Amino acid sequence: ACFRGLNVSGSGHLSAAEMKRFAQHTGFGGTDQEWQAEFAILKQECKVSAIALKDFHRLVNDQSQAGCYCSDGELQALLESLPSAEPSGLDLGPAITKAQAQVLAPPSGPSRPSG
Repeated sequence: ACFRGLNVSGSGHLSAAEMKRFAQHTGFGGTDQEWQAEFAILKQECKVSAIALKDFHRLVNDQSQAGCYCSDGELQALLESLPSAEPSGLDLGPAITKAQAQVLAPPSGPSRPSG
């Protein structure tokens, strides 16, 4: 639910602006320019080009220096602070976007024999 609340674009990935809301909630107080630099470092450390649900889930559960650990209470507070949030729980489990569902869906029409 937190990821969906942050992902206002509905893209399935958190942009720098969307992720900044999370960072500010967890104590980041820098400028936009400083955040852009931090976001670039975060993506590099996570070895990703964009922050997807699985990456966000890993970050908020990672208690090492590389993570952004948040307790369930902190995540609930974040969820409640989001304007479009529906505080229905901390749903950080797997989810797929419509585009991913289309890729995973079996092709329609007659199937061809493999050969």
